[in-house]
Amino acid sequence: MARINKVRAYKLFNEMKKKSEDVIKNPELFKKMLADAREILEGKGSGPLKDIADQIKLLLAMLNDYRIGSYRRVPLRTILSIAGAVLYLISPIDAIPDFIPVVGMLDDIFIINFVWKQLAKDLLDYKLWRLENNEGKRIITPEGEVREYVTTDFKLIDPSLIDNTNEDG
Repeated sequence: MARINKVRAYKLFNEMKKKSEDVIKNPELFKKMLADAREILEGKGSGPLKDIADQIKLLLAMLNDYRIGSYRRVPLRTILSIAGAVLYLISPIDAIPDFIPVVGMLDDIFIINFVWKQLAKDLLDYKLWRLENNEGKRIITPEGEVREYVTTDFKLIDPSLIDNTNEDG
């Protein structure tokens, strides 16, 4: 079983995060980064990325909503972290080369999960914003189905982020 060199992965991720500053300032590069990530997700979505495909889609949606200016209630550091993770995902240079079947995506998954956990509150805020502001009160499921939603559809919210304590006692 391949081991992920976490130190190398973090180092490369931090380099990508620095590069992401230039990418988000350039509309064409920003758009290309998102398109490249979607292409990778479509190509490898049935492989190792399958388990985190919904996470990646949400990260890409947040970046795209930031890019077009519809969602700006997010710290710049959050956008840079997400963009850094996406650059890591699309870069051929990472801790485990992507061309190695199955194992090559483990470090990418590690970085996506790291960012996901670090930005849980910002991501929850974004999910709630999407629920409140989605035009027509519809959402597209990961399977591509368009459906009406209600705010109690907590499938869209990571259950681990919801406080289940009873306020009455």
